[in-house]
Amino acid sequence: MPKFDFNWQLHYELAEPLKIPAGSKMVAVAHYDNSIKNRYNPAPNKEVFWSEQSWDEMFIPWFEYTVDSKILNKPAPPQTAIK
Repeated sequence: MPKFDFNWQLHYELAEPLKIPAGSKMVAVAHYDNSIKNRYNPAPNKEVFWSEQSWDEMFIPWFEYTVDSKILNKPAPPQTAIK
């Protein structure tokens, strides 16, 4: 995603749905810039680790999708307790 801004963009949503053929592989790729050229990097000489905290790298990709053959607004069948 070009010009992604951590301060305002939590996710990216396509303007129009994208039809993806069955059996397709979806891949997310990230590039970390821990260099002095990154103006948002407060400590380019510090080693960075993955973490769930925003002071470390926290790339956690996910995809939201629907399946055309599924009826999404149909009520779910009642759940039965497993004993």
